[in-house]
Amino acid sequence: MKRADRTRPGGYTLVEMLMAMGVSGIVITGMMMGSVALQRSFAGTLDYAIAQNDQSRISDYLAVDMRRALEVTPDGSGGVTMTLPNFYNSDGTVKTPTVVSTMGWPAKKRLVVDSFDSNDSTKSTLGLYDSAKRQSNGDIGSNAFPVKHNKTMDLNINNNFVFGDVWNNYSSIKGVSSSYFNGTTGPATNTNALIQTTGNAVPTGTISTNYFRDLPRIKAPTWTTADRNVGVLDKKDSDQVVSANPAAPTKIIATSVKLDKDTFVIKLPPGATAGYAEMWVQGDMSMKDGGIIQVEPGVHLTVYFQGDLKIEDKKKGAGFDVQSDDAADLILLGVEQSDITKKKNDQNESDVYTPYKATGNIVLKDADLVASLYAPDHNLVIDVKGAAKRDKDNKGKMRNRLQTGVDVYGSFVARNIHAKGPANLHYDEQLANAGPVTDVGYVSWFENLNLDRR
Repeated sequence: MKRADRTRPGGYTLVEMLMAMGVSGIVITGMMMGSVALQRSFAGTLDYAIAQNDQSRISDYLAVDMRRALEVTPDGSGGVTMTLPNFYNSDGTVKTPTVVSTMGWPAKKRLVVDSFDSNDSTKSTLGLYDSAKRQSNGDIGSNAFPVKHNKTMDLNINNNFVFGDVWNNYSSIKGVSSSYFNGTTGPATNTNALIQTTGNAVPTGTISTNYFRDLPRIKAPTWTTADRNVGVLDKKDSDQVVSANPAAPTKIIATSVKLDKDTFVIKLPPGATAGYAEMWVQGDMSMKDGGIIQVEPGVHLTVYFQGDLKIEDKKKGAGFDVQSDDAADLILLGVEQSDITKKKNDQNESDVYTPYKATGNIVLKDADLVASLYAPDHNLVIDVKGAAKRDKDNKGKMRNRLQTGVDVYGSFVARNIHAKGPANLHYDEQLANAGPVTDVGYVSWFENLNLDRR
């Protein structure tokens, strides 16, 4: 018997389909209009927040400028004229301070701080410093803040020749000549009680007491392997040929450096025009008369040092011989001791700087230096006793020249700067974009100390 097929064909009529499409179109149109409205509302809210933030920033900038003003003069009709320190270059970039200290600038002897540009023939001769082409960007900056109201926070520029600006962080600047306030070099009158006219220094730039720059501390490398581990680097060690690959520099580890009457040469690989190396010194570095680390032309060397760095040059040359005469080819990074209980007393020999602790000292005893130095927790001590008697200096290829004290070429950031004798700090302006703090530079100096960390 044949069963009847009870299934019937199904589907939508044309009218039903048109009705469904119409209803769906209305719903989708509403959703699209709502989405567009939400996006417009979000964009409007974002623009409002950005504008409000910009207005707040402008208000902050105006307040900061008013606090930084060297002179404020009402014009009698509701307007005000403010004379501000020049913290920026003409292109809007941050002006590089030439000498940076974290602690202060308690100079005891004559210092000359100026600048040159080894990449500009109008500001140098054959890439070398030329006093006849001296520039006035040898700025001094200090982060010292008198948290403990300690006199060591003062920045003393007495007897110094500063071709640039002088900045401190709400601490006294001493040793300024009253002749600075003449309406030309500086303001017509001194209205800042922190600027003390107790000396004869006449900087060529502005003087300000509300300056601060955050300077990152250097940590020890985290290498798991090294290309060479020399132990104590001394006269027994052979020279080192380095890598030609900037992405894979030769890595050298030394527990300490003790060089005396011997030269350790960092060499280019055969046929190469550039070489790259990093050296990690896990203890102190000492290079005495004739003890030299020579950096061949074309070699770029970065040195991390965790202890003291002491260079003593009685007669024969000592320290780093950067044969290119380019401070960018030698970057010295002072590693901060992370364990405060292992830090040392803040002193060098019998000179006590503060009652706090520091990682160590960088001592140039009658020794010149060509380098980019960045060591925010190390003191820089320039100890001049017999520099004028030396046969050779440490200025590239051991050239002979007239000595007027210790000469330091490049850029410098340290905890504290002490000059015990005549010295010359020459900031190479081409270093403004070198190192871990590119807008600080390396021959400007900052003293960057937070006393609460001591």
